[in-house]
Parts: sequence; structure tokens; C-alpha cells
Amino acid sequence: TFSGLLSRVIWLAAGLAMAYLAWTGLKLWMKRRADDPAWRPFGLIAIAVVWGTPLALAGAAVGFFLTLPFEATRFWTPLGFVLVALACLAAPWRWRDEAVLASSLKAALGAALIALPILRLLFTGLGWTAPSGGGVVFMLDVALMAAGIGFLRSGLKKLRPSNYSRNGEPKPLITPAE
Repeated sequence: TFSGLLSRVIWLAAGLAMAYLAWTGLKLWMKRRADDPAWRPFGLIAIAVVWGTPLALAGAAVGFFLTLPFEATRFWTPLGFVLVALACLAAPWRWRDEAVLASSLKAALGAALIALPILRLLFTGLGWTAPSGGGVVFMLDVALMAAGIGFLRSGLKKLRPSNYSRNGEPKPLITPAE
């Protein structure tokens, strides 16, 4: 049981905090090197890795659910991860702007997280009233949907045409003076 739900929540929070700390440190390090064109590809790849890793994990789950009826999950689950990870690593060659790349991957992650509870229901047939762990399944589905909606809204908000000039470059953000 891994010491109950409280222990799982604590471990999840600790893991997310460490990942967030590493990402913000990497962003600061990249910002200091933003003027050097040699470091620009590294910044794009770092964004692809940061947003691509959870997206690839969601891709593995999608691969699992889609192949569950065919009993081919042992092959397609890891392949789903690899295919989505490769697509995310190729994304910097499509989107050269850091904001567009991050927003696109964030929106894709949101869509994948929203799709997971739907695919689980469609391909397993287990509803929230299932005798084995129905309450936990409900909480996990709600958490995935809420996170998915948050990521999708955040990603799409920054991709709106009103945020870009006619030539496709991001408009500068006006921030209040300190």
C-alpha cells in the first residue's frame, strides 16, 4: 500500500518540487547565455525535454489503452513513449521560438491528459463505481482532467493570434515598472 495516500501525496509533491527546482535553475542558466547564438538550440532542446517527458509518459499510457483489446501492450506501451519522445525532440526544428514551442508542447500535454480518463473508460470498461479502487480511480481521473484543462488552457492562451505580430513573431509583453 506504500504507506497510504498521504505518503503518496508527499512523495509526489517532493518529486514535483525537485523537478521544478531543476527546471527553474536551468532556465536561469539559459537566460544568462541567451545572447550567445550557440546556446539557442540547447534552450529549445531543454524545453522539448522538459515538456516532452511528461508528454511521452502520457503517450505510453495512450499506447497502453489503445492496444489493450489486442493484448499488445508489452510492445506498444514503450513504443508509445519512444515515438512521442522523438516527436518532442524533433519539435524544436519545427518551432524555433521558445514561447511557441513551450506553449505547443504544453497544450499537447493538456490534450493527452484529458484523453487518458476517456481512453481508460472506453478500453477498460471500468467506471468509477468499480468495486476495486473506484474512489482512487475517480480521484486520479479528476486530477488528470484538471491538470489537462489547466495545461491546455495555458498553452492555447499563449498561442492565440492576438499574441503575435503579422510576421509571426511574438509581441513583446508589456510589464509594469517596479
